[in-house]
Amino acid sequence: MRYAFPRTHPYLLRFVAFEFFAEFEFPAAYLLSTIKLILGQEEMPDLLVNLLRLPLLESVLPAVAEAGVVVRRAQPFEITPVRTFVEREFSTAWADEISVGFANKPVSVFIATAENQIIGFAAYECTRRCFFGPTGVVQNMRGRGVGKALLLECLFGLRQMGYVYGIIGRAGPIDFYQNFVDALVIPDSDPGIYSDLLK
Repeated sequence: MRYAFPRTHPYLLRFVAFEFFAEFEFPAAYLLSTIKLILGQEEMPDLLVNLLRLPLLESVLPAVAEAGVVVRRAQPFEITPVRTFVEREFSTAWADEISVGFANKPVSVFIATAENQIIGFAAYECTRRCFFGPTGVVQNMRGRGVGKALLLECLFGLRQMGYVYGIIGRAGPIDFYQNFVDALVIPDSDPGIYSDLLK
């Protein structure tokens, strides 16, 4: 998905990225990808995913349950708390984006909760038809499989709609998607639909 980082000294950025990823136990590939992205050296292409060859949900749900997290489809009447969470933790643009998902039937937004509090979300069929995203998990719950579970729920949602392939728009952690769902980079897809954006 889309990210925006302030410009500052490159060595300081490397240190901040290293400390963040070390704390939340992200693989080294994510660290390197994030450093490149912060420094403006990383492209953010769209990715293509074969929806007929997805990992089983059962491969990630036990770890999520062990962490005390429930991943489920959002209810139509939960639009306000979900929008508030997304806007507070991520961005207003993402909150606007998932509003489209709440107009779909069934709702095409999944949430992750812990003790009845939202700690993550993912959406599909919002930005464009067949698109996955946006998605995000709060910092202190990352590295526990929550993002994987949210991703799979949405990709299976796309498959249930009849799609054979799904698109991940402007993917940030490309290595993550390539390793987990065998995503393929779509050539010449950056910036794709994310151009001429309003300021």
